[in-house]
Amino acid sequence: MSQLIQMRQRLKAVETIRKITHAMQLVSMSTHLQFRNRKQQARLYHDELQALLLTSIFRVPTWTNHILMPSASTKPKTLLILVGSQKGLCGTFNTGLLNDFDQLLSENNLYHADAIIIGKKMIEHINARRKTLPLNIIAQHDAFTASTISALITYIIGIIEQTQEPYTLVQLYTNHAITFFLQEHRLSTLIPFQQSEEVAPSQEDEMPYWHQEPNDVLDALALQYLKASINNIFVQSLLSEQAARFVSMDSATRNARSLLDTMRLQYNKLRQAKITKELIELTSSF
Repeated sequence: MSQLIQMRQRLKAVETIRKITHAMQLVSMSTHLQFRNRKQQARLYHDELQALLLTSIFRVPTWTNHILMPSASTKPKTLLILVGSQKGLCGTFNTGLLNDFDQLLSENNLYHADAIIIGKKMIEHINARRKTLPLNIIAQHDAFTASTISALITYIIGIIEQTQEPYTLVQLYTNHAITFFLQEHRLSTLIPFQQSEEVAPSQEDEMPYWHQEPNDVLDALALQYLKASINNIFVQSLLSEQAARFVSMDSATRNARSLLDTMRLQYNKLRQAKITKELIELTSSF
């Protein structure tokens, strides 16, 4: 009888877990739909701002920026930004990213570069491997949600601007969703600013009238473009996180259902055996 009670308790526990994973699966899908709409807006804003900036640079070919376009004589200094997830239960979203990030560091000998870690779960993984990852971590932010993106971007831009020696290389390492079920780890370079995709204005476009100094306008425009680039990457990472969590919770829900079917079958067999044994004992007594 005690064995039946234990199996009944296990069935209730697994059923509760199945309900929780299914609920998280629905929440992840709902959040993913919201981020998908935001992704389109962020991508459109980024592309329009990039086209405007490149066209303006073509108008002012002498423009330079000591932050976005460091000179070759500047001492090499690297800033790496690793973006994970704030919450867990998303499969290998963080562990796979961290393993590839470790390989990236070893291949490029960047173990002593400055680093900013974003995401509570990623911070936990980094702290557990501090001996094998001797990074100079200058900041950690565990709160990484849609409502904190703006504050994070402002903080990162402040670090880049206020550093005594300008960074010659700033890179973001995140997860990027190719499709809903397929993701890849992507390394995005923010600094130095890439001008390889210059867009030449058409002959019909008139020379713009600069209300301020062209260099000042381009400095402000380049800063907005940098913010738009970081925002676009962050939204992609959050979108990828929700997709990974949905897939992970879907797999957990399927496994729980399969386990419930097996346990119910065992429970019914054991209960039927107990009933049969009691009937045999009862009939034999007569």
